[in-house]
Amino acid sequence: MEQNILARSYLHLRNMIGFLGIGLPVFCFVGGRIWGCSFTQPSLSHYFYSSMHFCFVGTLAVLGFFLVLYKGNGLSPKINRLENWLSTIAGVSAILVGMFPTNIDSFCDGNNMQCVFINAPTFERVPWVETIHFSAAAALFLCFVLICLLVFTQSDDFKSNDSKKAKRNLIYRICAAIIVVALSGLFIISKLAGMQFVIKYRLVYWAEFISLIAFGVAWLIKGSQLWVGHKNKFIYTTISWIR
Repeated sequence: MEQNILARSYLHLRNMIGFLGIGLPVFCFVGGRIWGCSFTQPSLSHYFYSSMHFCFVGTLAVLGFFLVLYKGNGLSPKINRLENWLSTIAGVSAILVGMFPTNIDSFCDGNNMQCVFINAPTFERVPWVETIHFSAAAALFLCFVLICLLVFTQSDDFKSNDSKKAKRNLIYRICAAIIVVALSGLFIISKLAGMQFVIKYRLVYWAEFISLIAFGVAWLIKGSQLWVGHKNKFIYTTISWIR
């Protein structure tokens, strides 16, 4: 009984991490338009300066806390240690991304004061703050990829004899590939077309948006055991082909 409660707690935590990963870019995009900021920012990090400041920082803080709190519960002690390290590094990185903002250059307010987080001080470019921000962001996405490839593809903790594991592993690898392609593609485009092109078409934002959706989906799939046998027909049908 106690082991079953513990297992469900892990599954709930996995689902919460997945929902927060998907929710962050969606909250900022939709919320910004509801609360007076109709412009998509050059990057997700620029929402730090917008009316969605508390949403951006708060979601990252909660996501980071959950990732640090999360502990591996797999069949292999070696994989557990790897999962613990990667989730902890990802959690700390998420918190640092929210604490140390990107530079305010290219922030788009459209001359609309409703779009600006008015309580924020005037931010000038501080090199060490930017260094922490970009280093933490890089570590965060790297951990996302490694968790999908090296941890999630291992034997499940709650159901070791599972004929549908191969399907889930394929999804995890696709999610990792999406993150790698989105971010490496962004890097290549920035070198070929220049940063002005990237900023104009908000390519950093969309690369981050896609990567976070992929990250969230992977965690939801990992926690999908929680929804097996659900009474809702849509949820039951959706889950049945992977569980």
